[in-house]
Amino acid sequence: FGNETAGYIFYKKVTPLDGTWSLPDNVKSIVEGALEGMTGSGKITGIALPKAPLVSPAELSDMLSDPLITSLTVYGNTPVSDMTGGVLENIKSVKIIELAAADSIADGFIKGWSNVSAVTILSNVKRIGAGAFDGTAWLEDRISQATTGTGYVLASDPGILIKYVGSSASVTLPGYFKGIAADAFAGNGNITAVDLSGTKVTEIPGGAFKNCVSLTEVRLPAGIVSIGAGAFDNTAEGFAVAFTATDPSSLTVASGVFDSVSEIRVPAEATEKYRELLPESLDKIVGV
Repeated sequence: FGNETAGYIFYKKVTPLDGTWSLPDNVKSIVEGALEGMTGSGKITGIALPKAPLVSPAELSDMLSDPLITSLTVYGNTPVSDMTGGVLENIKSVKIIELAAADSIADGFIKGWSNVSAVTILSNVKRIGAGAFDGTAWLEDRISQATTGTGYVLASDPGILIKYVGSSASVTLPGYFKGIAADAFAGNGNITAVDLSGTKVTEIPGGAFKNCVSLTEVRLPAGIVSIGAGAFDNTAEGFAVAFTATDPSSLTVASGVFDSVSEIRVPAEATEKYRELLPESLDKIVGV
């Protein structure tokens, strides 16, 4: 290295390394060919990036484009292409490490990284952004398996639904689900009803059911605490949201989220609580 403490230039590492090497978070620049002769079998085959690399995308891309580097370990907070300046065809596997307070994988995280066939996602993940894995061999393989199975495309942790690709128009998610990706259902013109009431899902991401043009009802679990913007945009005429919580005091909803909703169904005994919480939607609230 150069002066690593001051974070100046990354030179060649003289000691052979094996497996995954972590780029220090204070390195600001990487000399061309810095890892020459240090990659491949028995040496470096993977790179772990810091949460917010100081190195430019061009220099990162130059280092990571080494064909003998096949794996990448990264935080989930930023689309990888933003850090590397584009897709790296040599990367075959991606491991997502500790995600900080947000516990989120960013929109378009490795979108278009077609050669990535292995993804590792930690169990603390609660949110997966829209298009996070689109176009990867890993996601395409999972879609292929799900199409002939349950229809559930799962993250590595089975508690997160990435996409629903099943043929059933009425979908009831099993109780082990704790989250849905931002576009898990979006654009699905086949589904007519989705029941999440038996799950551990706490958040409905923005746009989650957008353009589900045949969808007439979504039933929410008692533990729901937030609903994002545009979650139900462009659903079927007469579309209804059914709440099951008798105490909605922890619920937050984005502005205008019920604009395209015809009816908000709530437990009869909690009708007044929902009216207090959602004063702009009084005419849509129905106790059942």
